Amino acid sequence: MTCRDIQAMSSNYLDGELPEELGDRIQRHLLRCAECREEMDSVKRAIEVLSATHASPTPSEPFLQAALQRLANELDLDDAATVIPGQLVLGIGSGRRLSPFEP
Repeated sequence: MTCRDIQAMSSNYLDGELPEELGDRIQRHLLRCAECREEMDSVKRAIEVLSATHASPTPSEPFLQAALQRLANELDLDDAATVIPGQLVLGIGSGRRLSPFEP
């Protein structure tokens, strides 16, 4: 594994998105390569700073309700499907035909 490989996968590695075997190979490389360790530490610090300063926005309840209503309208669902906040029932078992080819 080359230094270029490590740098290309650094954020995936730090996010825990790589298979275990690949993560182990990166760890072994980092034990031997001070330059890659420094680069990995730099990426880790950047991620931490960005995470601390940029909180994920939480959608408001009116936004969620409007989105669910628009989706229900586009899917031509009954009004009863949107009564429960945060849930969307797709009419399975409602007696509607799923295909125009079904009797």
